[in-house]
Amino acid sequence: MDVADRDALGRALLSRLADGDDPRVDEGFAFLVVGAILGVAVALALGAARTGLPVLIAFLGLGMLLGSDGPGGIAFDNARLTREAGRSGSR
Repeated sequence: MDVADRDALGRALLSRLADGDDPRVDEGFAFLVVGAILGVAVALALGAARTGLPVLIAFLGLGMLLGSDGPGGIAFDNARLTREAGRSGSR
């Protein structure tokens, strides 16, 4: 997945959140995005273990890339969305 695809995926997620009265995201699309992020996280952990880089540093770098200042553009300032994302893992 190149940078343009990642940017398009982030924009699609944000536009789905911004459109309409219902802030919930389609389940299938949410699973796709979360699965892609988890896949990247697993690959980072394996790569970090092989190179001797601390895994925490690798995950911090991933968070910076996915955050609002990075190319991912995911804003973590929506408390309601953050709560719903956390609750969806416990259902």
